[in-house]
Amino acid sequence: MELSEDELINIILSKRPDLTRDKLIMMIEDKVNEYKISRKTAIYLIMIELGISIKSPIERRVKFVELIEGLSNISIIGRILWLKPTEKYNDVALTRGGIMDESAILPILFWGRSIEDLKDESVFEGSIIEIHGAYTRSSLSGGLEIHVPKRSLIKQYKGDVVLPEYTKFLTPLNADLSRYTLTNVYGKVLSGLRRKIVKVNDESVEMASFLLGYGDIFKRVVLWRKVINEYQWVSPGQSIIIFLGRVKVNKFGDVEIHINRNSYIIEDKSIEVPLILKDSDLKSIKPGLNLLRVYGMVISKGIIRYLPDRNKYTQSFLIADEEKEATLVLIDDAIKKLHDITEGDVLAISLFRASVKGDAIYIFCDDTTILEKVDKALDVRLKIKEVTINKITLEDKIINIAAKLVDGPFEIGEFADIKYYIAEDRDGTPFKLILRGDLTRYAKDEIKVGDRIYIKAGYVDITPLLFGGGMPSIRLRAYSTIYKLQ
Repeated sequence: MELSEDELINIILSKRPDLTRDKLIMMIEDKVNEYKISRKTAIYLIMIELGISIKSPIERRVKFVELIEGLSNISIIGRILWLKPTEKYNDVALTRGGIMDESAILPILFWGRSIEDLKDESVFEGSIIEIHGAYTRSSLSGGLEIHVPKRSLIKQYKGDVVLPEYTKFLTPLNADLSRYTLTNVYGKVLSGLRRKIVKVNDESVEMASFLLGYGDIFKRVVLWRKVINEYQWVSPGQSIIIFLGRVKVNKFGDVEIHINRNSYIIEDKSIEVPLILKDSDLKSIKPGLNLLRVYGMVISKGIIRYLPDRNKYTQSFLIADEEKEATLVLIDDAIKKLHDITEGDVLAISLFRASVKGDAIYIFCDDTTILEKVDKALDVRLKIKEVTINKITLEDKIINIAAKLVDGPFEIGEFADIKYYIAEDRDGTPFKLILRGDLTRYAKDEIKVGDRIYIKAGYVDITPLLFGGGMPSIRLRAYSTIYKLQ
């Protein structure tokens, strides 16, 4: 309930009979001129300086939509939506929760009362209560809070008020959230919780985030500090509701939802969250999460690798459609989904992360990705031929070649992890075989210098072909494989 300037002035004059109206008006004008603010803001600043709080001017129940900052001794009726575990604030018990009436959902803070104390007063999730003697404040992160001091009277409400379901106040994620400060929103979790340490005003702070989707859009949900531990259970595929999420626009202009101490997240399997996955092609893939369905034919299949620094298994495939090729990287459980896939199979890949580096596309598939083998015809332009070095043309981007390892490995400059071997093809033409790591990342057999090998899906370095000079080079990619020939 918004108070007018004249009502606020009358409150001040009733509390400070030593002030005249003319003197107070002059004080207000001075504040306006000094701080370049509105008259109402100036009045509130003066009230703070004079130690004057606003009493609720009505004795009746106040609807949440009528509340403003600074009200005291108010009476409310509402349904408790959630209660969080009791915490300590300056050695005082504090229990945070959420409450709703027919007009809004707001955070509520019970001071001097634990969860057990509240149960004794019939305050639990789903209960309808009336409170007398509460007050309102603005939270540090924005938004209004209802505070209930120890002296407040709380009792179960037995009247005839009709409260709606909380779904009345929910907004789908694909709505225009930029017009809200706080939102009650729902969507489907698209990624796991990713934690990291960031710098905020020279302080190291832990933050975490996950992606939430609805329709053909997704947004990042950001959690800070201790709040992160409340939501370790969030995982891909869940339909969730976020109550009182703070809407922020990041430096790239994208809307994010930030979770603070007053926010609350629940899983609700009953809500319908559509995901629209548009059919597209490899060349349309963008960096980051793609809510797309793309198709690719398997051209080459790399071996399964273990990454000790990330404690993950990966397997890479070379796939292609009519115009483009990409590296498909399967992570952990996604490998099991495609254990029987062979060259020539066509895959439908939906809901994935991607990296684009120049002309190279990398598609990363984890437990959120939908992978299917489909019966679809693809007229793939990319063809892999078996050639010798002298038969390579500018059109041969990826080749198969039989060779003999002659010498190596040799390090390449300062890149200790990148090595090369000297090899020669069947015609005796030498070339460099360049790889990252060692040969065990590309071969199931033990391979050593002097062995005859078959390189499948080696990437051609076209620089010597274009400019001449230097030894031709074949690079091994994660989808390349080496077989030992007898």
